[in-house]
Amino acid sequence: FVGYPSDDINKFLWMVRIGGGVFPHIKEPDYLRDGQYQIDSQATPTMLNCLMYKLSYYRFVETDGKGFDRELGGQKLGRSISNLPILR
Repeated sequence: FVGYPSDDINKFLWMVRIGGGVFPHIKEPDYLRDGQYQIDSQATPTMLNCLMYKLSYYRFVETDGKGFDRELGGQKLGRSISNLPILR
């Protein structure tokens, strides 16, 4: 489950920073709204469409029917992820 200090989405921005060091087209501000890390309806399109968001919140609403992330201040998910693309 997501919602603990050591969960994947909590470390997400570090992955963006590291990726941006290798791939210059990855830019941290693209994932932030007004300098804040959001996963709710205020999240940026880049955040809502990234694979890490999709993998972290895949079928998340089904766990309690609400879709709130406890670790991120009770933010309600900006997008419900009920299916994932096939990765090869």
